[in-house]
Amino acid sequence: VLWSKGKVVSILPLLDTAPEPLPTLPAGKATIRRGSKGAVVAEWQGIIRVMTDGDFGPKTEAATIAWQKARGLVPDGVVGPKTWALAA
Repeated sequence: VLWSKGKVVSILPLLDTAPEPLPTLPAGKATIRRGSKGAVVAEWQGIIRVMTDGDFGPKTEAATIAWQKARGLVPDGVVGPKTWALAA
């Protein structure tokens, strides 16, 4: 029970609605960002068509942000579940 503008309001209807499920990472796909290194970074670099060296540096970050913007994602430069899902 909550108070709203001097009235008692039940929160039970709010509790009955299930939250949206969080997106999950595709199998074998880690969340990667600037500073990440390895095969999964090289795979991502191939998707966004930058030099494939396995090092998530400033050029990969900039290309990631541009790729995310072009697809209506939050352009944060982090390759997480939503970014991987659109890349699949």
